[in-house]
Parts: sequence; structure tokens; C-alpha cells
Amino acid sequence: DLTDQGREEAARGGRLLAEQGILPDVLFTSLLRRAITTANLALDACDRHWIPVTRDWRLNERHYGKLQGLNKAEIKEQYGDEQFMLWRRSYDTPPPAIDPDDTYSQTGEARYADLPEVPLTEDQILVYQVPIPEPLRFLEPRETETRRMHALSDYGLMQVRLYEDIARHGEIATAYAYPVKVNGRHVMDPSPIPRFDNPKMHMNPAIQLFGAGREQRIYAVPPWTEVISLDFDDHPFTPSKAAGCCALCGAENSYLDEVITDDQGGRMFVCSDTDFCTSRQEDAA
Repeated sequence: DLTDQGREEAARGGRLLAEQGILPDVLFTSLLRRAITTANLALDACDRHWIPVTRDWRLNERHYGKLQGLNKAEIKEQYGDEQFMLWRRSYDTPPPAIDPDDTYSQTGEARYADLPEVPLTEDQILVYQVPIPEPLRFLEPRETETRRMHALSDYGLMQVRLYEDIARHGEIATAYAYPVKVNGRHVMDPSPIPRFDNPKMHMNPAIQLFGAGREQRIYAVPPWTEVISLDFDDHPFTPSKAAGCCALCGAENSYLDEVITDDQGGRMFVCSDTDFCTSRQEDAA
């Protein structure tokens, strides 16, 4: 996380944006905690905490696979100077793959996983790692007030924020952490899943468990619970995704990730749920 100096620098950056009149209309950030915290502090300082936010792992700093956690000297000692420079400077030569059980592995982290394409069952539990569990925090920073709003089901500020999206972009531009109303009563942030997966939460037979470790908060959506994405009659919710089908298995209704295939910028779209994609390819073989 950020040091005290880092927090002050982030806030100062926001104040400078306000002083110079350079105010953002939309924010893009990685899934790394320090990036999210920096962005939030800067937005709060320039009074733009309400703008649409999109978080994506593709904005993360480079992950060095099996080399993660080693310093330059240790890498050179194990692999030699030539191989070290190849990994460091090359665009298309990846570092060695990391072991799934390694301390630095991201295998199993909820922030890098979308909801599975295969429907869950009653004997399963789906665990989400939630960066910021309070959906109203950037609209109303006082916790006593957000608790009152939840108690009264007073979500006017959230509706205003979504409609400001429509006024600026012609649609609700929120791609991740799209707010939902649970059981017709409580608004919740389903972070970190993309909005494409929101409908899968509705009447899901599995227990959906949400944990915010740093805030020591845990909560759940029981099985077979109504979970509806917020929208408007004239702008209904749509579970957006990349157009087309998966380039590997041909699935047309799965969430797709964009993959760069060569140095010339070639790209393709493939299923984010790799197990689902693999099983489809095996069934077709």
C-alpha cells in the first residue's frame, strides 16, 4: 500500500489538477491496491470522486513470472547477463512461468477471475475479493451517513451518478463494479467482476461470499436471491462484452479477454474462463 508520503503526493496531484482546471471525466486504473488508492485520493482532492471508473488487470505493471521477488543480481547469478537482458528488454520473450503454489502467484485471486461460464450448484461457494466494499463511499465519505442511507434504502446519489454517465457518454459507462440491488432492498458493489457477469449473480444456487480483508469485513448473498443491476426505464442494463466469439472454442456467449498475438499489434479475443474454453475445445476434438 502507499506510504504517508505517497498518500500526500497523490492528494497533491489531485489538488494540482483542480488548480489548473485539468479535470478528468473518466478514470482508468489497474487492479493493484496502490494504484487504486492513488487514484481515489487524487479524485477526492479534485472533487471528481463521482466520475466513472474502469479497473483492468491489463494496466498492471509487468509480472515477471518465476522471477517475481528476485532482484537483478539474483537473476543474473541464476540465469546469466544475456538471458537477464533478453527478459528485461524483449517484448515477445516472456520470463519463465511461475509455479501456481508460489508466494507471488496470482492463481486463485478473485480480482483476476470472472464468474465461471458453467452454472454453479447449491453445494458450491463462490468467493469474491472486494477492494472497496462500500458502494457509496465515493459519493458520501461519512460512514455514519452511508449506514443511514442503507438503512433507509436511500440511493438517490447512486442513481444520479449513473445518470451523469448517461449524460456524458450516452450510456452507463461503468464496466466493472457495476452496482446491484440485492433482494429489492440493499445496493451492493459486486467488485471485481465485469458487468457482463452481473446477471449470473441473480438467483444463483451457490452461496456468494464477499471478503474485504483490509477492512475486516465479510458478507454474503444467500442462494436463490434476487440480484438486479441498477438501471433506468429509458436506459436498461446491458451486460456488455467484446463483439464476436472466442477465437479458440467459438463460444458466442462467454466473456472475452483481448490477447495481443504479435509485435505488429495483432489481436484476438478468447474466453476469460479458461477451463470452460478448454473443455469446449476438448469436446470438439
